[in-house]
Amino acid sequence: MTTRSTIAALAAMAVLLAACGNEGQEQPGERMSAGGSVSAEGSTSTGQRIGEDMAAAREHAAAAGREAGAALEGAGRAVSEQGSELVRSGEAQARDMIASVQRYLAEKDLDSARGVLDKLDQIKDSLSDQLQARITALHDELAALSAGGGSG
Repeated sequence: MTTRSTIAALAAMAVLLAACGNEGQEQPGERMSAGGSVSAEGSTSTGQRIGEDMAAAREHAAAAGREAGAALEGAGRAVSEQGSELVRSGEAQARDMIASVQRYLAEKDLDSARGVLDKLDQIKDSLSDQLQARITALHDELAALSAGGGSG
């Protein structure tokens, strides 16, 4: 059942319950006839009143739906902005780690370079294509230095 149909069903039940709650009670402008039925004196019929109540309930439900939609849209924007900030922060940290690997490779500290590259590999899939390519290139540089007799 969709949210819209759920809200409509709940509104209909509320109107029906409200109508049931008035059963057997005289409303202003109504009088009880001898046979026990209610007759309206100058007011709308019960069916019309229920129809009006249903229309009002539908309008209230629609308004609530619009408000909920607006709230969800705002929450979605906030989550998107936070996600973008996390990505930027993660990319900045990855760039710092890449700079560390480059420094370790320049110093021929292959073990330290390998350790940082292992950490970069754990987050590589969440990084931009450019940084992923740079990490791959650093692995190649490390392999070349390792094969060339660097320390490690």
